[in-house]
Amino acid sequence: MPLSISTNHPSPSPHFWAVVPAAGVGSRMRSHIPKQYLRLAGQTVIEVTLNKLLALPQLLGVIVCLAESDDTFKRLDIASNPRVHTTTGGGERAQSVLKGLQYLSDISHFNNTDWVLVHDAARPCVADAALRELMNVCLRSAAQYTGAILGAPIADTLKRAQDGAIVSTVPREHLWQAHTPQCFPAQVLRDAIDESLAQGHLITDEASAIEWVGGNVRLVSDSRANIKITQPEDLALAEFILTQQRR
Repeated sequence: MPLSISTNHPSPSPHFWAVVPAAGVGSRMRSHIPKQYLRLAGQTVIEVTLNKLLALPQLLGVIVCLAESDDTFKRLDIASNPRVHTTTGGGERAQSVLKGLQYLSDISHFNNTDWVLVHDAARPCVADAALRELMNVCLRSAAQYTGAILGAPIADTLKRAQDGAIVSTVPREHLWQAHTPQCFPAQVLRDAIDESLAQGHLITDEASAIEWVGGNVRLVSDSRANIKITQPEDLALAEFILTQQRR
């Protein structure tokens, strides 16, 4: 049964938080350490990512959702930042985000003025302007949309395959690649994920949970430079992108 979602979120003094799921191992990187701890631009990937978020003065804090066996994060310098909080994540991304939202509720008792940005630990190249635009769009369009996500139109031709052979060509018109952060009212997102998981719905990102319960999500155009590090060659590309951003 879909939840009843209000699209009217009066926020005279909005509060923004971030949740960063970081409990995965990143097996496709073929590395003996989780990809968020690989070196990038003189830091670890997750430090670069968190510093991008912490540069936002509107952000009250970041909740990092870690694997139960993680003993690396606490040794990073950024772990001592007073705006960085940690909690134990889950086996799947949605479970980690849900645990992060529960932790946030415990420390902030969030209400309808609290928004949360959910961002991949392995997306260190998100631009500051994109982060600010996403938050502004959420506030400006709160009467019409439940929240918003960053995304980019699909540029490549898409093929559907089976057993290594092309079955068909998929029209790419109206298709977008979902990026993060994805921004929603904290309470609404927690209820949506909780309901989706209870119904056994596959949650591939936060927007899919909001869609499942009847929400209306706005797309905010983002640069394709906001890559997610998933393959070994992505590290070199991310290093190049960060160098260009610094210039």
